[in-house]
Amino acid sequence: MKKLIKNFDKMTLDDAWRECLRMWWSLSRYPKMKKIDWLEKNYSSRGHKLHASCFFCHYDFFHGGLRGCSRCPAVLVSREWRCSKPEICWFSHRKEFYKSLVKLNKKRLEQNEKAKVEQKI
Repeated sequence: MKKLIKNFDKMTLDDAWRECLRMWWSLSRYPKMKKIDWLEKNYSSRGHKLHASCFFCHYDFFHGGLRGCSRCPAVLVSREWRCSKPEICWFSHRKEFYKSLVKLNKKRLEQNEKAKVEQKI
């Protein structure tokens, strides 16, 4: 069963990652589907309330990253990452964009695991 976010403004970092990966998995497989169509299908009219129709942009905006995507969940993992980089641009290279997110998520999970281990020491 899908765990949908009830209140976008209270979205956690893990929520943003989960839903962003889920959305881009679909969009990378259906090139004619638009982001807003996916959001409407999964979130009904609430999809229009998501800042820039993006879970990461919304998280960034509501967690103080007002300029430069400083709180974007992907940028928190890799400072040089940008969704508009020509080789992985979300608009024109959906599959590459999704693959990039998967790699970043793997790195994020590894960083989290390392932090847990260090915390125990």
